[in-house]
Amino acid sequence: MRAYRAGWVVTCALVVVGLAAGGGTAEELPIVKGKKVVASVQGEPITLSEFDQQLAAMKQGAPGTTVDRSQEQALLRRMVNAVLIAQEARRMGLDKLPELRTTVDSNARVTLRDELVERVVKDVKADAAEVDKIYRALVRQWKISAALFEKEEHASSMAGELGAGKSFAELAKTYLEQGKATKVEEGVFLARDAMDPEIGKAVSGMAVGSTSPVISTKSGFVILALEDMRYPDNPAERARAEQSVLTKSRTAAVTAFEETLKKRYAKINQELLNSIDYESDTPGIEALLKDRRALVEVKGEPPVTVGELTEALKFQFFHGTMMAAERKKLNAKKQQVLDGMLHRKLFRK
Repeated sequence: MRAYRAGWVVTCALVVVGLAAGGGTAEELPIVKGKKVVASVQGEPITLSEFDQQLAAMKQGAPGTTVDRSQEQALLRRMVNAVLIAQEARRMGLDKLPELRTTVDSNARVTLRDELVERVVKDVKADAAEVDKIYRALVRQWKISAALFEKEEHASSMAGELGAGKSFAELAKTYLEQGKATKVEEGVFLARDAMDPEIGKAVSGMAVGSTSPVISTKSGFVILALEDMRYPDNPAERARAEQSVLTKSRTAAVTAFEETLKKRYAKINQELLNSIDYESDTPGIEALLKDRRALVEVKGEPPVTVGELTEALKFQFFHGTMMAAERKKLNAKKQQVLDGMLHRKLFRK
């Protein structure tokens, strides 16, 4: 499922992400029920302690590395998204299911998020024909004979004779005996990952019974003859193909579900979105932050405004919005960020 990007995060969320860059201190964070809070998601707080625990876990996963400000921002956004999804799952009553109650008590947000995804994709199956297509591509082996040459002119000479209809096997033997070919391989089965990249590229487009043009490789010049192909049994690769197709199908199902919600509840002013130019000095970032024109109207919800989109973009790119290069990024990302804001509203339906 695509992450439900938070359309807004209260100002204190900006403060904690700025700590690593010297932009703020923990003392500046608001306190709720005796705990410092880094973000509030529809009234549900994310505490500094929770953020620090997640940050420590991220560092443990990559010992010796440092976490920069952008990574801290991404972590906080993920935590906000997890809260949003858990809230939607609770709204649907998933936390009341008896089989989930015990697990919910110990790990509510993750469990509810996963259950919500499973509700959408539970009947999705991997298409057998697509699985077989991917599986065959993964395990395919080519039976090839090859003649290797040090000099391109010798390889080109043999290619010319092949074009005139002469036998590959006989020509390869003759060129080897004359010292023009340095090596000949006969009837070897090879998988793609065992081949020189240039040979792999050439053989993938060949038909059984055909010969290749002269191929330049690091080892010299090569001419191939493709004699056969086979698809050996490999349960691990079949499982990999099935998982690949299933993941793709589930993603499509979730996307379709989101599109249904969008059509049912949302009306997007695409013309207004297209007209917003963050690269221009007019009207400028500060003016756009105050712009209350509705970009998206959502049934039963306050609209998403130009100002809210600008605030979300400013949060994502932090303090760089006044630089020309960063403004270009805002223009490039505005549709993606608006989609994330809309997802959050739609999944409250």
